[in-house]
Amino acid sequence: MQDFDITFALPQDVLFILDTLHSAGYEAYIVGGCVRDMILCELHNTYKPPNDYDIATSALPNDVMRLFPHSIPTGVKYGTISVIIETTPYEITTFRFDGAYSNARKPDSVRFTTSISEDIKRRDFSMNALAYAPHTGLIDEVGGVEDIINKRIVCVGEAKVRFSEDSLRILRALRFSATLGFSIESHTQEAIYTNAPLLLSVARERVCIEIDKLLSGMYVECVLSAFLPIIRVVIPQLPIQCDFRVFKALRDATQYVRWACFLYPCKTYAREILESLKFDNKSKERILTLLEYYDMPLCVGEVELRHIVVNLGGRERAQSIFEDIVHIKEAHIKARIQKAEAQNLKAFHCTLQNVLGQSIPLSLKELCINGEDLKHLGIKEGKQIGATLAYLLNQVLEEKLPHTREDLLQAACDKLQEIK
Repeated sequence: MQDFDITFALPQDVLFILDTLHSAGYEAYIVGGCVRDMILCELHNTYKPPNDYDIATSALPNDVMRLFPHSIPTGVKYGTISVIIETTPYEITTFRFDGAYSNARKPDSVRFTTSISEDIKRRDFSMNALAYAPHTGLIDEVGGVEDIINKRIVCVGEAKVRFSEDSLRILRALRFSATLGFSIESHTQEAIYTNAPLLLSVARERVCIEIDKLLSGMYVECVLSAFLPIIRVVIPQLPIQCDFRVFKALRDATQYVRWACFLYPCKTYAREILESLKFDNKSKERILTLLEYYDMPLCVGEVELRHIVVNLGGRERAQSIFEDIVHIKEAHIKARIQKAEAQNLKAFHCTLQNVLGQSIPLSLKELCINGEDLKHLGIKEGKQIGATLAYLLNQVLEEKLPHTREDLLQAACDKLQEIK
């Protein structure tokens, strides 16, 4: 067992859980990604500290629930209990061996053990196979610290076995490479390609979660370009060759923007892809809207832009969407994909601010008359009322009609006479 001479400052709640288990005679450690992230914070101040802490222990699930009355058996079959400290849940899992994997996702059964060494050996990557407790220090039996220092993603044990057990680990490896900037070691990389077809058995929701995290990574462009054949296993609509340079220049972008940039090479199939990945309707429609306006010319006049704002649902929603569109255009300029657009982007921004700042109505609800006013004129049918209001808004947008109550009512009367 290799110890690494380092001391971490742990949150009080985590210390309380570890101390409670130790005082009752059990081993207990923080494990996995939280240990990795704490080491990265020590080595590089550019990495973020962990958001949550997973704990592994020699205590059986029933013992954990006995020691912590405020607990929930969230995954008791696999030895996991969620302990609630105030309002924060902490997952505590009993040391275990994993049985056979028949579905390439989860073990069919587990056997509990009192050995942290055995628990470590079942984990995915060496950088995640680390344990720490204040009284023992850092426990590293698989070279995880060295791989973190060298920024390498290496499977624990035989890589092909790890991926055949749980094929989602393939996307996790790509996600960690994109978010941490780590390279994937050659044997691990070879096993990724060998086992890639197993990704077809992974639930689409889980695929979506991993790709979503991957797209938020600072190094996503390199990973998407290097492992496009793997990504195409789960999203076959992507072309064999894609240009993902725009991701080099995306900083602080919304996930809507990132998904739009990712799906742009196959935007014809975007709805099909988003639906297969079980996106909620709001997110799906937002991404599809960004793709619709992705190639929108920046040389656009005020009248045309007013119509676009109306089509997007009015000022507030249009402003939000155009912020994302501008972000995409800026990224294309910075990545030197559209060099000549810089001046046009400035002009577009000015035009947009002028349009949004004008008193001209940019939605039906901003018109100074409504359906009730039209009913008083004798227009009773709902469809005719909607069509008349849309006509009046269009006339105002194109400055063919002043936006006054008197003028709109007169124009509605004239329209009614035409129909009759």
